[in-house]
Formats: sequence, structure tokens, C-alpha cells
Amino acid sequence: MRWEFVALMSACVIGIFNTMMEGNGKVFKTDYLAKLTHIMMILVISGILALFVLVYLYHAKRTSVNKAVSFLTNETWRIVLPGAFIPLYLFLNIKALSEGGGIAMAILNLNIFIPLIAGHFLYNDKIDTTLIATLILILFLTGFASYHNYQLNN
Repeated sequence: MRWEFVALMSACVIGIFNTMMEGNGKVFKTDYLAKLTHIMMILVISGILALFVLVYLYHAKRTSVNKAVSFLTNETWRIVLPGAFIPLYLFLNIKALSEGGGIAMAILNLNIFIPLIAGHFLYNDKIDTTLIATLILILFLTGFASYHNYQLNN
């Protein structure tokens, strides 16, 4: 399966997830502890599912699992740091979506800048003037859409 199709599928899954988070967050209004509890319960379910997948992979593809485990034994920060970011990301996500509505996704998706710039400096990904111009256009259009949304809703 081509990566572009997988990326499109991922965008759809993230869109559905964030739509659910917006609705769930609105139920709790300004009760941030309820929102945080909600996110933690989602993460518990995710952890249980991940455990089942890991057990299956261990039995089905033991070589790949051993390869990942041996790599991470010396690089534990590669799972600890992202693991610590996920609850924070999800809490900020539900807060932004429940208070800002769907337009918050436009602002949340400005995260495109971080992997593109970091990828350039850390992994030698190529960036050219067309890509930079497109990113500037995205930034401008996101600002305009956010401003227009604010005007519509206030």
C-alpha cells in the first residue's frame, strides 16, 4: 500500500477521532479534570489493545519484536518521551477542540511545520522554496480561516 493512501487513511481516522473528542469535550464544558479523566480512560483502553497486539506480534513475528526491544533497551527515551507526550497532547487536543470547535483542527495541524523543519535538520529531508512558500500560504490561510470563524461565531 502506498504511503500517500496510508496518510490519507490516517487523516480520516484522526479527523473522526478529533470530531469525537470535540463532542466529548463539550459534554464536560470547563471541567478540565473530567476532560483529563476522559483522556486517561481512553489511554487505558489503548494500552490494553496495545498489550494484545504486542503479545500477538511476539508469537507471530518474534524476530521483529526482539529487534525493537533490543534497540529500545539502549534508547529507552525513544518510548518514554513520546509516551509522556501522548497524554499531554490528547488533553490539549480535547481542550482546544471542545472550546474552539472544528476550526481548532486547522490550528492544531500547523504541527506540519515541526516535522518538516526538524526532519530537514535531523534527518536531511529536503526543503525547497516551493515547499517554504506553500507553508507560508498554509500559515496565512489558517490565520484567515481562524479569524473568519471567530467573526462567524462571535
